[in-house]
Amino acid sequence: MKEEPLPQESPLWDCPNLIVTAHISGPSLPEDMVGIFKENFRRFLRKEPLIGLIDFSRGF
Repeated sequence: MKEEPLPQESPLWDCPNLIVTAHISGPSLPEDMVGIFKENFRRFLRKEPLIGLIDFSRGF
């Protein structure tokens, strides 16, 4: 995008088939992803809050 963060008046916020996410730089290493998945699976089984959930009601 030409401007970050995306301005509130941008029409992109209203696109029904688009999810706007934060700009995240850097690689994701498989070792890191496995650890997060394992922790989230453990939390899921115990009905605990998961790591990295997106709250769409907050608008981002």
